Amino acid sequence: MPADAFFCRGLNLTCKLHCCCCSKRQCRHNGTTVQFGVFSELVPTTFQTDIAASQLTSLIGDTITSIGYRMQVNGASVAGPVTISGFSLELSGSTNSIGSLSTNQAANIGANAAVVYSGTLVLSGLVGGPGPNPFFLINFATPYLYSGGDLLVTESYSTSNATFGVDAVSPGSLIDTSASIGGGSGFAEYFVAPVTEFVATTPTTSPIQEPSSLALLGTGVASLAGLLRKRFA
Repeated sequence: MPADAFFCRGLNLTCKLHCCCCSKRQCRHNGTTVQFGVFSELVPTTFQTDIAASQLTSLIGDTITSIGYRMQVNGASVAGPVTISGFSLELSGSTNSIGSLSTNQAANIGANAAVVYSGTLVLSGLVGGPGPNPFFLINFATPYLYSGGDLLVTESYSTSNATFGVDAVSPGSLIDTSASIGGGSGFAEYFVAPVTEFVATTPTTSPIQEPSSLALLGTGVASLAGLLRKRFA
């Protein structure tokens, strides 16, 4: 996928059927590769994805409630359960810019860090196929208020029986990675970046909250769902 950002607005809840402001092909585009480090059987693992502020402007002031990934292109479905123990998911700003992440993952985490999920993560019903495959979500125990700037997603875990990869794209000027897999030495620009979705709620003066959803597809924005959710990819 080109490094340019694509912005779409859908008229249904999932942005799978209708998309405007860019072609449906771009809105429903597969990633170009696969990342096995996000959910790895090699432990302990820490994996970071740093997403540029320019991709997240519509999220400023919103509360992020979930993060999603999707199975690799042509990957098999996983019935599960996939059990990942000692799982911690943390959101923060990044102390280092995209392209300059430290191989020491702790050194990349900003002062506004918040742990949004901690404990055992169990995944099941993961749908594979030719893609683009549906996102599976990790719902936060503690929502995260996004106030702008690059967004660093840090996940770590101590045990895992995961053997699948997630859809991914090459890092670029709008997305970056850093990781330590299996307790080994840390790497920055860890090969490829996962296609990522965020779900958030937007503050409103109306009595009914209007949910929004963001999906990040590699280095560019790919889709924005309407009515109840907004989505970028």
